[in-house]
Amino acid sequence: MMFCSHLNANKTIYRSDLFFIFPKNSKKFQKSQIPNFPISRFPPQTQLDLIRYLAIGRPDIAPKGDPKHEILSSILTRDDDSQAQTYRENAIKILGKSHKIEAGKRIRLTSDDYEIHVQAEHAANGTVLLLVAITDTEFGVHHNVGTFFQELTLKLNSVVPRTEWGDKKSRLSKRLDGALNALHQKYNTSSILEANKKVDQVKGVMHDNIQIALQNTERIEEIDAKSQDLEQSSKEFHSKAKKVKCRFIKQRIKLIGVIALVIAIVLTIIIVAVVMKK
Repeated sequence: MMFCSHLNANKTIYRSDLFFIFPKNSKKFQKSQIPNFPISRFPPQTQLDLIRYLAIGRPDIAPKGDPKHEILSSILTRDDDSQAQTYRENAIKILGKSHKIEAGKRIRLTSDDYEIHVQAEHAANGTVLLLVAITDTEFGVHHNVGTFFQELTLKLNSVVPRTEWGDKKSRLSKRLDGALNALHQKYNTSSILEANKKVDQVKGVMHDNIQIALQNTERIEEIDAKSQDLEQSSKEFHSKAKKVKCRFIKQRIKLIGVIALVIAIVLTIIIVAVVMKK
C-alpha cells in the first residue's frame, strides 16, 4: 500500500513517510495510475458499491495531553461491511498525521481491496478539516476523483462557512451529514453500473421468458403425445368397429339365407302335397 499526493494532472509524488496507516500490509512503493480500461474489460457488477466510507474529520492541531481528533460526520455504505471498524480506525490515524498533508492537496493510499483518498482544507483561523473517502478500487474508472473532491469541498463550504469550522461538533454534524449524503448518492454508483443493472434485468426477464417458453414447449409436447395416443386409440376403435360391423353383416346374411331356405322348403312341401292330392 502507498500514499501519494497529487500535485497536478501529470505529476505524482509518492510519500514513504505516510506508510503509518497499514504497516502490516505496506508494500514497496512504485508508480501506480488507474488505467483507462475500456468498459468491456469490466463485467457487470450490479451490486458494486463504489464508495465504502465517507468522513469529514477535524484533527486536534495543538493537543494539550492526549489529542482529541473528531469525526464530525461519516457515512458507512454497508452496515454489514466486515472492514467498517478498520475504516474508522484508519480515518482517526490519518487525522493524527494531518500536519503532513498540505492544504488543498490530495493523497491516496491504494491496496488490492480498496483505496483511501484524503484531502486537507484549511480555514483562515487555523482550523483544519480532512475529507476522507474510502472507495472501491474501480472508483476512478467510473468517476473523476478530482471532480468528486471539488464537489465535496463546494458542498462543505456551502453548508458550513470556514469561519464556523471551529464550532462544536453538535452544531456541525447535521449540516455535514447532508453534504456527505448528497455526494454519496451521486457517486456511489455510475451510469455504467446502472446500464449493467438494466442489462442484467433484461437478461433476467429473457431468462424467465425462455423458462416459460420451455415449460410451454414441454406442455405442448405432452398435449401432442396425448393427441397422438388419442389418434392411435381412434384408429384402433375404428378398426375394431369395422370388424364388428362386418361380422354382424355376415351373421345377418347367414340368417337371411337360413330363413330363405326354410321358406323354400315349406313352399316345396306345400306344392308337393297339393300335387299329390290331385
